[in-house]
Amino acid sequence: MRKHAKLPNGFGCIKKLSGNRKRPYAAYPTSQIGGAAPYLCPIRAIGYYEDWYSAYNAIVEFNNSLQSGSISAATFTDIYHAFFNAKFVESKKQLSDRSRMDYASAYKNVPSLHEMSFCAIRKHHMQKALDECTLGYSSLSNIKKLYSQMYPNLPK
Repeated sequence: MRKHAKLPNGFGCIKKLSGNRKRPYAAYPTSQIGGAAPYLCPIRAIGYYEDWYSAYNAIVEFNNSLQSGSISAATFTDIYHAFFNAKFVESKKQLSDRSRMDYASAYKNVPSLHEMSFCAIRKHHMQKALDECTLGYSSLSNIKKLYSQMYPNLPK
């Protein structure tokens, strides 16, 4: 017998993760919006929650923001500023000034992505930005680190 109601098709899903966790429920968005539409965003958890109802509320908020167009209209710059604020301003963890400068310079070194819609950016766009950068290995590594840190961070 089912403990919670089944979510509608295309709504997203909630998974209970194994093990003894503080937040065992993970909320995932749907992989496609509108049936045959291309992938909107990467399939990563929206967040991890203490109970099923909190995860459900997160999916509802996520879907509402999609319908209002706030996520699909967000540019790489918008997501970068939200990410930077969350990582260096609002975070309880204090990171070094060097780390802050590394992320800022990595962002400045990919100007071709700045005005692109974040959800429209694909692997080949990121690779092209890396190929166009004439800086050394360390700078390229910082750009790649920025990509991997930003991509799962969607505005809620």
